[in-house]
Amino acid sequence: MAEIKEHFHPCMIATYESRPCQSLNLLLIGTSGNGVSSTGNTITGKKTFQSSSNCSSEEFSVMKGSTIFNDALIHIVDVPGVDTDNTDQQYVDTVQAYLEESFCKVEDGFDAVVFVIRYGQRFTRQELKTVKLLKSTLGNDVFKKNVICVFTHGDEFQESDKCGPLFSRFFEWSIKQEGELGDLLQECGYRCVLFDNKFTENKIRSSHVQKLLDFTKNTLKYRYADFTEAEKFRKAFEKELAMPKLRKNTIESVQRLRSKIAAAESQYKGSNEELLKELNNILQELESTRSNRYLT
Repeated sequence: MAEIKEHFHPCMIATYESRPCQSLNLLLIGTSGNGVSSTGNTITGKKTFQSSSNCSSEEFSVMKGSTIFNDALIHIVDVPGVDTDNTDQQYVDTVQAYLEESFCKVEDGFDAVVFVIRYGQRFTRQELKTVKLLKSTLGNDVFKKNVICVFTHGDEFQESDKCGPLFSRFFEWSIKQEGELGDLLQECGYRCVLFDNKFTENKIRSSHVQKLLDFTKNTLKYRYADFTEAEKFRKAFEKELAMPKLRKNTIESVQRLRSKIAAAESQYKGSNEELLKELNNILQELESTRSNRYLT
């Protein structure tokens, strides 16, 4: 209770102390620039999180904010936005470390993983990279079981389609999507919410947040045990990341061995035994290259 008193307005503390409060943990993540931190600020109703450019920035780290909304005490963990232009193993390790660190911020895992997408722009290859990175880190079924998609820049949707209630219009828009975005929304069971992070009017903000919380009834809790079990997906992704460098090293090794074979044939003046010995040395070098095929 002492920690809550340090972070909440006295009126909110009194409300919390006077009645039982449901507790919800949300993990926020998405591609850098999509409004992940702004979404966290919309949920808390104040500037809790500072926007970060990408995960490699030393200035930013995993942040936690809390708020009381209706009957729920909500804990939000904001992971720095994913930089899809940086896909080397060191960066992937950084993202995975951030996600593992997020479990230290809450008890008993997350009631939902909130994946933030920007409405109004194409679902690009960069977004697909983020989806792939999350699946490889959190598990292949994370979107199916745990994810709620939040679309930011909701003001653009409202300006383009003003006929009928907002939530029903947005749901109709969601089920009409095709391609990779349509597949992703279908995978997460159309658990999609439209956020307008520019609105300061409390009634509008509350309706957005309430819709998000309603969807947590349809997601499975993501616990640290699930993160541990997803290690097999992380290992497979590491091998996939190593493949381009592996191909480059293999091509260079083959070219080098061909040169050695050609040199041995052109310079050979001794017995067959000496030639066989030289060719055997080259063969052993080739076998060594094959045995190290997963080294980065």
